[in-house]
Amino acid sequence: MKIVPLEGYDVPGAGNYYLLSLESAQEAILEPFEYEVDGKNVMNKHKS
Repeated sequence: MKIVPLEGYDVPGAGNYYLLSLESAQEAILEPFEYEVDGKNVMNKHKS
């Protein structure tokens, strides 16, 4: 596994996990989504 900088967190759609809470100043609960870690797709549940 290697460390890479976070990308897309400030782009609407891909960055909703960050932007929704930032713009509303309130907690946001999102649907689970997949992302890649070490070549494998994993599911993430995110509350921000």
